[in-house]
Amino acid sequence: MLQSLSARFSATAIVVLLAAIGGVAAYTTLTAINSTHDAVADRLAAQARQLGHLAADALAANNADALATLAASLARDDGAVTFIAPNGTVLGATEDAGINQATQPEITEATASGVGRARRLALAAGESATFVAVAVRDSTGALLGFARVALPDSARGGDSLVRSIAIATAIVTFGGIIAILILHTAIARPLQRLGRAAIAAAPLPLSGPEQTRSIARAINVTRAELQRERNALADERRRLAAALAASADIVVAIDHGGTVLYANPAAHAARPTNETVVGASLLDVLPDHQIYELVRQAQSGTPAPPVLIRHNERHFQTVAAPVAEGGDWSAVLVMHDVTALHEAEAARRDFVANISHELRTPLTSISGAIETLEQGLPQHEAARFHQIIHAETDRMAQLVEEMLELARLESGLAQPQIRSVEVAQLIEEAAERIRPQAARAGLTLTVEPVAPPHLTIAADPDLALQALLNLLQNATKFTPASGAITVFARSQSDMAWLCVRDTGIGIPREEQSRVFQRFYQLDRSRSGQHGSGLGLALVRHIAQIHGGEVALESELGHGSTFSFSFPVPTDRERSEGERPRTAITQTAQTKTLTAS
Repeated sequence: MLQSLSARFSATAIVVLLAAIGGVAAYTTLTAINSTHDAVADRLAAQARQLGHLAADALAANNADALATLAASLARDDGAVTFIAPNGTVLGATEDAGINQATQPEITEATASGVGRARRLALAAGESATFVAVAVRDSTGALLGFARVALPDSARGGDSLVRSIAIATAIVTFGGIIAILILHTAIARPLQRLGRAAIAAAPLPLSGPEQTRSIARAINVTRAELQRERNALADERRRLAAALAASADIVVAIDHGGTVLYANPAAHAARPTNETVVGASLLDVLPDHQIYELVRQAQSGTPAPPVLIRHNERHFQTVAAPVAEGGDWSAVLVMHDVTALHEAEAARRDFVANISHELRTPLTSISGAIETLEQGLPQHEAARFHQIIHAETDRMAQLVEEMLELARLESGLAQPQIRSVEVAQLIEEAAERIRPQAARAGLTLTVEPVAPPHLTIAADPDLALQALLNLLQNATKFTPASGAITVFARSQSDMAWLCVRDTGIGIPREEQSRVFQRFYQLDRSRSGQHGSGLGLALVRHIAQIHGGEVALESELGHGSTFSFSFPVPTDRERSEGERPRTAITQTAQTKTLTAS
């Protein structure tokens, strides 16, 4: 089969050429044959007239012998001469022409018009021949008879012309086919090169005829435009895939039958088992009737507003949107994890309640003490109430100061003044400040020697002291009487860890990851104590702005060890002395360790 356009064009051109040449050759041959017939007929007519003049006397005398002799003397080898009486009787002939010739068409025509012509089968030769008869008349116009000359087709001499036409036709046909094949090659080869270059995704060569060069230029321009669009789409698809892969939100695409067609890594991680998410039913991946209803409404074209859904002990802001032109995708489900926000909101509510209680209690004590003093008391009793007022005022001032300090640290308004601080000196100062409080609570406070002895940290001294005091105050609050508190330090790589270990109530494992959050407090019924929930959060933020970390080791009923780290200054930083730090260079991480 002819597959290429150029091959089909060439085949069609050859067929048309052969048909045209065949038609011309046939017409030319027929025209040549007819012309030959006419020329032969004219020549035979002239010969017949001459024979008529010669045989006029014999015909008038009806002398058959003379006519036979005359016919024999005038006849040629390739022709025949016949003399016929007016009634059609043959009077003399060079070959047997039959008894009566009156009905022959050439005789009938000669009788009417003087000359008659006909082509028919010659009896003796057995082939077609041209017959020309001339009517012979006397001077008065009386018909004396007919002189007829016949010439067979084989003696006409026209075959050479037919052969010449045939040879010329063959030459023209061959030349036309060669020209078509050359044209086919001239068209096909550039097109084949264009096709191969297109398949190879390479720029098309600008060679060959102007038409193929124009086609190549147009294809190159179109190809470049398509390549740019394809690259743009690929880049957009990669960016979208990367964004979805990096997103912490769960993104799932569903078809009309409820089968998951796409799921980002967050969706895979949210499934409790390791089973495949893509290809599974949405109800198997996220077995929640609220999620199913959201997706069903989105598929119906009436998406519902975002809904807060609790799934796998976490809270998600969930929305499902229809996909109008997404192929197999009918809806996309997005679940944004708002657990931290939910917990922060809960902690905020608890904080407001706790702060309200913390402020109301000292205010109530102060108010009662003032009312009592107004009634007038002896000096020694009035002094006790004045002491209550001062203590409760200090308590409120400390609470407000913690809130303001945490706000300043979180907002970045308080920039630490970094300098080299002796860890041993820092620990001793903090221990001396907290020792009276520990003694009143019946606790033993121990400071272990710092190793190495001259260990230093790059820190703001005031903030570092505040963080250590917060840990010590927290330990004294949650350690029962007769317990022990130990303060020590340890060096690890380029960081120094300041640690406070107690023999207090300990912290449940499930709550250890939350103790450094703002406003978080342990269960008051278990601890017997309460506070603002800001002390440990303040420690974490102080460590963060210094590029350090916080850590916890605790076992319920066996005490806890709280730690925070500061960087150890380099030799150059030690020589520079005080060095303000204007930016946080490292984000702290919270590590929760459970004692074995």
